[in-house]
Amino acid sequence: MVLTKLIYMHEQRVVRKAGVTTGRACRDQDLAAKLPVVRSGDLETAVMLLKTPDPDLRALRVNVVGMECTPFLNRLEDRLGQSEEPDPDLALLAGLTRIRAAWEVRTEAWAKDVGRERFEKFHAMLPPAYEYLVYAANAAPDRPDALNQLQWFGLGAGMSREDLDFLWDRIVERDPWHPMSHQSRLQVLCQKWEGSHEEMFAFARQAAAHARKGDPLLELVPQAHVERFIMLQREREDDVVTVGDLNSLRREYLTDPGVRSEIADAADLWLSGDNDHPSRQETAHEFGSALYFADEKELAARVLRLAGTAIPKSSAWVQWELSPEYEYVRACQKLEIPLSARTGA
Repeated sequence: MVLTKLIYMHEQRVVRKAGVTTGRACRDQDLAAKLPVVRSGDLETAVMLLKTPDPDLRALRVNVVGMECTPFLNRLEDRLGQSEEPDPDLALLAGLTRIRAAWEVRTEAWAKDVGRERFEKFHAMLPPAYEYLVYAANAAPDRPDALNQLQWFGLGAGMSREDLDFLWDRIVERDPWHPMSHQSRLQVLCQKWEGSHEEMFAFARQAAAHARKGDPLLELVPQAHVERFIMLQREREDDVVTVGDLNSLRREYLTDPGVRSEIADAADLWLSGDNDHPSRQETAHEFGSALYFADEKELAARVLRLAGTAIPKSSAWVQWELSPEYEYVRACQKLEIPLSARTGA
């Protein structure tokens, strides 16, 4: 126990010195400057942040601001109810915030590990979000953001696959290349939700095949492999008992020549672009973590030089490591990436 505590304290010191955290890593100075105000409960600022004309910035802000507004859900809904013709961005924010609040109650645990009381509360919280998001989608017919959030409502509410497919078709009509919507669709198609490994990989590969150089849609390739490994780990849970067992299984999966080359090819195409997308750092973490664990060290180093100090929760650092921040710092040390390359990304 004493040794474990000492190791933990050492790891935390290293992480603090490097300035590494877990969270959103988007390149949006306006959002970063105004987040403290949003966290204080300024809902007008929260809604205004969603009004950017840049669809990529808006997609990122929707997720970040929705998470920060969870403590103010009641106030959001009160304001929405007081408006005869509600602002569609206010309705969008209320809908996604209610979904986030419901998922916080449910937790991200597997269904079998979520108690009955939590499930009942989760399902009781979801319905109002549907009304808000449908209103937002109809009031802003050129934007896919509300429809994208309805994908998460559908997964939580047990919407049929037919209805989820219909929803996806409507999203594609509005924006066939919307990265956030593609990431949500990947979740719909993965085996743990409404699809299969075959459907998930077909979707990711099709998107990558049509992607341009530097396109964030290429990130779907490592994300699909992360999802596949999660299920593989679950399938072999009786044999994966120790950290060493997990590391061996991960090495076995990611160093498979087909898996390794597919991730590397997608990373090469991504690196060949201008990499000026607001989510550049998060994509770098997604590719960099997968490449690092696949022993593609040279390519991993090129990618991770573009990553920041905030590690996204979806990356393999978080999915596969007990101390993701520490593992990331160690990876940068092994790859001889100086601290300035990380903090200045």
